[in-house]
Amino acid sequence: MKVFGRAGSGSRRAALLVAHYHRYDAIANDLRGIREILCSMGFLVRIFAPSSDPGLEGECQGLDSLGGFLRTPHDLAVLNYGGYWPTGETAFSSLPAKRVLRYHNITPGRFFAPYDHNTARLCDLGRQGLPGLVRQSQPDLVLSDSHFNALDILAAGLDPARSVVVPVLHQVDQLLNAPPKPATARVADFIDRGDQPLVLMTGRIVPNKAWHNFLRVAAVYLQHCEPRARFIMAGSVPVNMQGYKRELELIAWQAGITDQVVHLEGLTSEELAGLYRCAAVLLCCSEHEGFCVPLVEAMALRTPVIALDRGASAETLGQAGLLLRDFDEYQLAAAIHTIGQDQDLRAGLIRLGQQRYQAQFTNQGSADRIKSAITELYS
Repeated sequence: MKVFGRAGSGSRRAALLVAHYHRYDAIANDLRGIREILCSMGFLVRIFAPSSDPGLEGECQGLDSLGGFLRTPHDLAVLNYGGYWPTGETAFSSLPAKRVLRYHNITPGRFFAPYDHNTARLCDLGRQGLPGLVRQSQPDLVLSDSHFNALDILAAGLDPARSVVVPVLHQVDQLLNAPPKPATARVADFIDRGDQPLVLMTGRIVPNKAWHNFLRVAAVYLQHCEPRARFIMAGSVPVNMQGYKRELELIAWQAGITDQVVHLEGLTSEELAGLYRCAAVLLCCSEHEGFCVPLVEAMALRTPVIALDRGASAETLGQAGLLLRDFDEYQLAAAIHTIGQDQDLRAGLIRLGQQRYQAQFTNQGSADRIKSAITELYS
């Protein structure tokens, strides 16, 4: 079991609780960022999770040892809440330590219902249980990653004085430090064909991200604007979403665009950075977002953004991209074409994206906010 931070008789301890410890996802990246911050503040930090991705077993331990680790009211417990987890909620609520809730939003179950009834049920239970969690645990502090998410917490009955908004900690620093051109053939091939526009969408292949609409935009753009363009779907398919994947494959086949649409998963930071850097635009068709990390990645890596005004997307993007209120595949295809043709518009969007990233979303800026909130908790 890896231990993070310096051990000592007077060390404060911090436990980070998460339902499943993933290697690659937004919550895991945020969790590891918080771990680094707390270590820098002198905490002895451990991650507690009932399960983890292969190879990560040594970085976390089960909840059964949680009580022996947190021993005093001066210790700290951080619950990363992004889904229904009654065991974790009960453990969190009973700890003697100071309690911090990191709220990441929960997708409404209706998006998953056609493909996995159990996932839909658990999502709805998680959303419905938020007031009970706030009431039961009485958190000393809630760190929401957007004002959109904070509204859920306030509606659940939290004292506004205990609510602080801090953007998600992310992997943008790794992307920015990646080599200009990936060595891997599967991505380098796309970069080398610079005369063929690349339209990128990233994230998990799940229904609320509306990949089906991404394909509908692709069909219109390829027919009416540029038949040589490539539409890249960069993201993993959860085991329980194979039915949705088959639906996407059928949409692409019926539209006759299977040769122009490429699905890539398991991308390294180097590969993902390469795709962002050569993309004409990042197109985000998502219908529900609690933050939307891909928008931040695109702004940082100088990729123009087109997105729908859904959830926290408008809050994250601000004025640094093209934001459409309603989904219309023809309008979105036209927007992609316009950015490709109007170099002044493209340069302006890139400049605004860079400015917004630096002003709002650097990891250092978010770390400073978290340190300030934790320090005040102990004052």
